[in-house]
Parts: sequence; C-alpha cells; structure tokens
Amino acid sequence: MKNKTLKYYLGLPYKIELKYGPEDNSWMATHPELGRGSCYAIGDTKEEALKLLEGEKKFVIKFGMKRGHEIPEPKMKTTAKAKDSSIKTWNKKYSPNNLQKANPKSSRLKNSSNGG
Repeated sequence: MKNKTLKYYLGLPYKIELKYGPEDNSWMATHPELGRGSCYAIGDTKEEALKLLEGEKKFVIKFGMKRGHEIPEPKMKTTAKAKDSSIKTWNKKYSPNNLQKANPKSSRLKNSSNGG
C-alpha cells in the first residue's frame, strides 16, 4: 500500500518506553521506532506522559508525511536494532532540534525550560 494515511500510521502498534525521573518526579514516554530524541513526551504521571506522547506521535508522523519521507513502521521483533537505514535516516532528519523549530509549542519545550 503506497499511499498510507495518517490514520493508518496512528493505528500501528509502535513500541512505547516509559522511564521515571526521580530527580524531578516526572515520567518520560517515547516511541523509539519514531526516534527516541524526536518522539517523546514528559508528564507528572505515567498517564499524562502517555497522553502527551499520542499528540507528539501525530505531530512527528504528520511532519514526515508533509515532507514526503518514508515513515518507519513498528518492528515485530522486540530486539530489533536501529541498523535499518530507514530508521537511521528518520532519526537524523527528525532530530529534536528540527522538530522543536517546527513545533515551538510542544509540551517537551515547556518541560525542558524548567529543568525537566
């Protein structure tokens, strides 16, 4: 299927990683397949981080689609490494700096400005 939609990608089961930061009592949720440094959210609770992550996922995928880039799909194996060229290319194109320039109102900017 060549012309995949935003709805298609949002429905895929991307891996989620959750980490607790005891130094600031916050939770960070990431979709590593979309880029650990690109698709993440920080919240005061697990639930908040996961909710914010959904918005970030939508933004990152739309950002890539608008530019005509191939969107990585979830890997079936949990031990998959980022050796796949499409994931490497995606991570390079969608570095945190590039995404922050495109989405200055992102929740992660609010959290990073107060040390989080």
